[in-house]
Parts: sequence; structure tokens; C-alpha cells
Amino acid sequence: MKANQLDCAWRKARRSVANGECIEVADGESQILVRDSKDLDGPVLGFRGESWRSFVARTKIKNLATTAPELTRKDARGAA
Repeated sequence: MKANQLDCAWRKARRSVANGECIEVADGESQILVRDSKDLDGPVLGFRGESWRSFVARTKIKNLATTAPELTRKDARGAA
């Protein structure tokens, strides 16, 4: 699927950086859509809601482990 074939409201990811290395996301009819912000007419990835939420959660855990290495994965998930 190509981005120019979709009529979506695209938004930059919250953690995007100013150097252009970022993605844009949009709410599709049944999926969360993702594209490269440098290639607006390029390919689009589609994720089911649960898959997208899992990806975002795992990314947050990885970022937390990088910025606060004293926390373990178990701690980052909120487990006691």
C-alpha cells in the first residue's frame, strides 16, 4: 500500500527529531498506519491495534532501559 493512495490525517511521532529521521502515523479504518516522513508517497506499514500497542510499549521499555539503566525490564513493566 502506498501513502498517496490513502486519505488519512498523518501526524509526526511524538519522539521525532529535527534531523528528519522520523515516522508519521495515521489511524486507518482497521489499522494504525506508519510511513517514513521523508518518503510521503512511499510504502505504508499497517498494524492491528494490539500489535501497535505492543510495539509502542516495548519501545518505551527499551528507551527507559537506555535512559535509566538501573531499571530492569521487570521494573519497567511495573512488576514488583
